[in-house]
Amino acid sequence: MIEVFRYSSDAWGQRSLAGMSWDLLPYFFYAGVAIIVVHLVAAWLLKRRGHSDQ
Repeated sequence: MIEVFRYSSDAWGQRSLAGMSWDLLPYFFYAGVAIIVVHLVAAWLLKRRGHSDQ
């Protein structure tokens, strides 16, 4: 299982957040690219059909 958050112990022995895992970065990058592409295609199709708001 992938650890999303990394934890460490501070000077008082309490658990504190040290950072996030870089293993999931490619998934979020490609999800963002997919959202942008879908948005561009949808905007192009709506403009082509004459449903522009302008």
